[in-house]
This record gives sequence, C-alpha cells and structure tokens, in this order.
Amino acid sequence: MTPITTNILRADYRRGNFSYGNPSADRKIVLIGSCRIVPLLNFFRVYNSLNGDTFQLKCYNPVEMWDGPGHEISEGVNRILNGHQMGHADYLICEHAQNCGVLNTVRTSEQNIYDSLGFTADVEIRLPNWNFIHIYDAETASYDKEGYGKLPHDERIASLRERTANSKELFLSHCRKCSFPEMEQWASDNWLTTRLGWTSNHPSYVIAQKLFDFIAEKIGITVTPELKRHPLYVNDAYQSTCTVLNTLDYEANGWKF
Repeated sequence: MTPITTNILRADYRRGNFSYGNPSADRKIVLIGSCRIVPLLNFFRVYNSLNGDTFQLKCYNPVEMWDGPGHEISEGVNRILNGHQMGHADYLICEHAQNCGVLNTVRTSEQNIYDSLGFTADVEIRLPNWNFIHIYDAETASYDKEGYGKLPHDERIASLRERTANSKELFLSHCRKCSFPEMEQWASDNWLTTRLGWTSNHPSYVIAQKLFDFIAEKIGITVTPELKRHPLYVNDAYQSTCTVLNTLDYEANGWKF
C-alpha cells in the first residue's frame, strides 16, 4: 500500500475524485483538513486493509484545491466543488476551517459544508489545529527577517521564549476546544520532552498517532499491534520538512529532545 500524499490529493481533486476507501461500505467517514489530515487518512486506509474494508473514506483538503499565491483558497474550493454534494456520513473528522468557501466547517460561516454541500453527520469529531505554532528559532527568523531575525542574542532569546509560550497556549486552547479536551494535558505533559511539531504547520506523527487513538475509541474501533507496525502508521510524513534546532532553541526553551 502506497501512502496518499498532498500531491496525490491535488491531482485527484482535479479529476473529481475524493474517495479513498470502499465506496460500497456501510459506514462512511468524511475527513476535512489541511496536510495534517493526511496521516489520519492513511491510518484509516491501513485499518480498512486489515479489517475487510469496512469504511467509505472521503477526504477534502482545501489547501490542495487552492490555485496558489494571488488567489483565495475559497476560489479553488468553490470551483472544484461546484455542484458537489457530500450527503450523509456516519462520522465527520475535521479541523476548524474558515475562509475555505463551501468547505468551511464553521456553521455560522456564510458558506459551509452543511448548507452549501448538503452535509450531515451522525458524529462530529473536531481536531486541534497545529497551525502557525512558531516555537523554533530558524523558522521564526525566516518569517520575520527584519524584526526577530535582526535581534541581538539576549533579545532574541527573550523574544523566542515569549513566542513559544504564546504558541503553546494557542495550541493548548485548540485542544480545549476540540472533541478530546484531555489532549490538552497530554500536550502539556509532552511539550518539552517530545518533539510535537516539525515546523509551525507540520506536527510530528506523535500527534497524529495520539489523535488516532482518541478517534478510534470514539468510533469504536481497535488500534491493533498489527496496525501500529504497518509502514504507513510509523511513517512520519512531514519529518523531511523538519526545522533543525540550534543552541538558541535549547537556551530559550530547554527542549529535552
């Protein structure tokens, strides 16, 4: 089994394909999110392969419908999903999505999956977004070259420490609002000792695996040792994007990894 990647999603969407499971299965899961949803999609594909293809799997990633700089994400989403109806699903697993046209997962948005795409779900599972979590020196400097990037050592340490504290609180607040509020304590306990994010927008597979544990319990499936050994389960898709840590990172935040 080969992994689904964001590039594959982009190509599929342009062909009008959103299905990655058994289209004849009795139970249907819809996943909506950015690149962070892709590991979960692959985990479900592994589960299906080991358990008789029990789920339909539909995946919608608004970023892979985007036409790039100079365009709004909503423009690409609305063009690709023009006339599309999502129908009913047993489970919705999604990130908080706004400014994504008809793929908005916020009910109060003018356009959203419910009113615009005719979507309903028996169970909605909301995930915490690891989005714009700036906690590493080199990446922060690349985003803010004229400000943070030009600070002298001591000021840079102080700024990075403050930014990291704010980013930690941001992510913990996302955890509090998601379908698994216990994720907040887990993230707090692991913050210093486990690398939770490779970059500001790419979490490590540790987060994806923890979320899948929570999701599995919520929908009544078992994460077996066989599933945990599968190459797609242990593959850390975004490790290649890793921000390399330096002495400033360890001095400012005392990482233990």
